Amino acid sequence: IYDQADLAVDEHVVARDVITDLDGVPQQNLIARLSATPGALRWNGRPLDADGDDIRRHGWSPGNHDTPDHV
Repeated sequence: IYDQADLAVDEHVVARDVITDLDGVPQQNLIARLSATPGALRWNGRPLDADGDDIRRHGWSPGNHDTPDHV
């Protein structure tokens, strides 16, 4: 069983460019890389809690994991 360190240096994984680096953050590359419609990783994701205010406004709170009544 591989851990992340093993995976990053595996010959096959390296040859297939399975792990890529985006702005200094290693992450899984795109699974399907098609020549006619190539995809691209453009950002590392949104900052932690970027949508937190909106989520809490709709009824979720850290102590309440129930589904809001209006859903």
